Amino acid sequence: MPAIAHAYRRGATYTWRRRIPRSLCRFCKGDALIVSLGTCDPRRARFLAGQLTAYSDELFHRAMADADPEIVMTRRQLDGVFRESLLVHLDKLDRVAAAERADPDFDPDDSRRCDRRMGWVFRLLAGRGAAAKVDAGTAAKMAEQGLSPEDIAEVVATLAAMITQGAHRMPRQRLETLLTHQNAPPTSVNLALAQTETLRAMAAAAFATERRYDGDRVEDSAKLDAIMLREVDARAAAIVEPARSAPSPPLPQTPPPETRRTYEMADSTPDGPSVVRSAPPPITGPAHYPIVVLGEAMIAARGRDENWDAKTQNQARQIYTLFAKLLLERGLVVVEDLRQRHFADLVGTEIRADILGHGGKGETDERYCDPIALRSTLDDLIKIPTVTAHLEAKPIQLLGWVSEKKPSPYTRRAKSNVRASRVDARAKERLPKPPSNRR
Repeated sequence: MPAIAHAYRRGATYTWRRRIPRSLCRFCKGDALIVSLGTCDPRRARFLAGQLTAYSDELFHRAMADADPEIVMTRRQLDGVFRESLLVHLDKLDRVAAAERADPDFDPDDSRRCDRRMGWVFRLLAGRGAAAKVDAGTAAKMAEQGLSPEDIAEVVATLAAMITQGAHRMPRQRLETLLTHQNAPPTSVNLALAQTETLRAMAAAAFATERRYDGDRVEDSAKLDAIMLREVDARAAAIVEPARSAPSPPLPQTPPPETRRTYEMADSTPDGPSVVRSAPPPITGPAHYPIVVLGEAMIAARGRDENWDAKTQNQARQIYTLFAKLLLERGLVVVEDLRQRHFADLVGTEIRADILGHGGKGETDERYCDPIALRSTLDDLIKIPTVTAHLEAKPIQLLGWVSEKKPSPYTRRAKSNVRASRVDARAKERLPKPPSNRR
């Protein structure tokens, strides 16, 4: 009897095996399909192997019909389908719950049980499809989550009715819309993946009963933080703006020329008169700077909301104080007057100090450096001589054999070439001498 295509005998039973095309291997866990035929009769094995071969041919042809390498959705696209389906179903259930709460005979426990039953229905359909059913293990898990035997029976009846009526399959138009939003082609594989992700999202939305019936919404705290942060920014701006705009006598000290140039700025219009900004209010120390006032307002607000502990508040206060010291050193008051040139000396000092070292006693001693203290040592750092200052730049002169791209004269011959020459010499020695013509 001739051999059976794609089948071989393992022990007393025949096994069918066929290699998966290389272009489809990245979508599979292995590189071959292996199925036990469960028979030792060669005629029966030939028939079953032929059926499997024909079905695999059709399957491979459908999978390779589209040559696009991105035929299957990526994980990011699947997450997008899940997110969109979840938000849509959450909104739908919120509207249903709002309508139920308007009923005077509203029972939140009954509505919660109904949502959990539908959650289990969607979960089983997502995992098993048309073969979904409630077995003993699934029923035990339902009982652990508080479902009564009547609820479990309702899940069984709902599953049977949906599968019988074909409601376990999502409408194709809805699935294609989800794929269009994710820029994915509506292939059979993508449609199946989108249906699974949609059912999983619907199950997750149905199980979130605390949102609808207990008022436990995780986004409320985030919304509260965002609203309070905007309120703090508005209050801080209201505190700082009057301090900047209120007229006040000039500073007791004569500001340096750089500061006078900062506050005497002309309009950009060529024909307009020069407009001189009024001097800022007198500042007696870094604690009275507007940036410090703004920081203290934000620290106080975050402290009241218990978002920042004492350590975080102290760190933020140190940052604002250091910024105020920088303004004080540059002869400025408000942050809007800072320019890039004000940071030039500071950045140069930081870089030079990082290269040459600070000379501290240990790593902890110099882990946090005061920029103002580094500036005071800049003059000493500049005096350090450059070791290579006496060298003169000269053109590069290559050796003759390098410029001519020839091998190095110092390179020895390869051992293989030396060995071959020796073998040739020995072979010549073994050759018989040619006969002499002399008699």
